[in-house]
Amino acid sequence: MKVFNTVAAILAASVLSGCETGGAITTPPGPDTELTCDASAQACATRHAIKADACLRLAQDEVRAGRASGAEAVRRASCARQNFSTALGTLPDAQGSVGAGNLAALRVTRQTATTTSAGRAANDALDQAATAYLAKHPGLNAGAYYQGDAALYQALRATSRDCGRLTMASQLAMAAEARQNPPRVPSLASAIATLQTQASQAAAQAGCVS
Repeated sequence: MKVFNTVAAILAASVLSGCETGGAITTPPGPDTELTCDASAQACATRHAIKADACLRLAQDEVRAGRASGAEAVRRASCARQNFSTALGTLPDAQGSVGAGNLAALRVTRQTATTTSAGRAANDALDQAATAYLAKHPGLNAGAYYQGDAALYQALRATSRDCGRLTMASQLAMAAEARQNPPRVPSLASAIATLQTQASQAAAQAGCVS
């Protein structure tokens, strides 16, 4: 799945990319930058979003490299999740770009979970955040996609056949396909198609398809 470049989305939306000090804008933060500014200020919240995006990219790189359970992946995923959460506490995110990054961070948190309970907790958080995102941005595909992804995760780990959630995952994938991508966020089309295929295959294997 492509990385969410929330930095580009924020800058393109003309939101300040740094905290102002004496009229000057400081260098955008990296993944290891310690932020001590007031997160209730929009400029500072934007810095948290930029840091979150940098951490998200590194966490996703670790997952793609097959090191999802490594300390670096876990640390970067935690950084992404915490900083997106801080940013969304202040930024209005009218176009849904930062919220989409937050959903990606919750998904990578699930992917890097080192215990079953942690994975389920991360998936529950993803499901709740995706539901809220879909309510706030009904015309965008990220909410439906991530909600469907969370439903598939639950269904595949159920102790008995869960045709309800498999059907839900498939329906949400179709709903996501019909919606628009958040502005300036890489296309979710491939991920949506993969979700649809996985849900359909799982339903067939479970005998849910008549």
